Amino acid sequence: MADPPYTVAGFGCRPYSPLTDLTAAFRQLSHVSPFPITAVAAPYFRQELALFSELSHMVSLPLYWISLHTLKKAQPYCQSYSQQALNRFGIAAIAEGCAIARCLAYVTEHQGAFVSSSVSAICTMPKLVFPKMSFNTVTIALASINPPKWRPT
Repeated sequence: MADPPYTVAGFGCRPYSPLTDLTAAFRQLSHVSPFPITAVAAPYFRQELALFSELSHMVSLPLYWISLHTLKKAQPYCQSYSQQALNRFGIAAIAEGCAIARCLAYVTEHQGAFVSSSVSAICTMPKLVFPKMSFNTVTIALASINPPKWRPT
């Protein structure tokens, strides 16, 4: 049986967002997700907010902070567009960008760990399972990517 996809919940939020909005968004998404959620990702510019660490602890999933550079690289794969986010941060899709960027990083991390001269990785691009959804002061999106498959070269 194949491994389930690596599936990431990406977040965006206001600086004043309460933990209740974040947990409600996560619970709703986890109920409709076709795959188990593997990790949560949030933009680096919200690191001062304890709510992401609290959510990560509550749901027992790793939390990844996504840098501006990495968010920008993920933008071509995003479907949403926020003029407000673009004006403020220079990126138009935060929640989707976080989810997709973490999926891309996952593949890069695993390729580096296993690729040798006799093995290469066969991977797909991240797939946006659920585009950005809004829950009060929080946005959330779900992206997944199939684990790399290794083949002899």
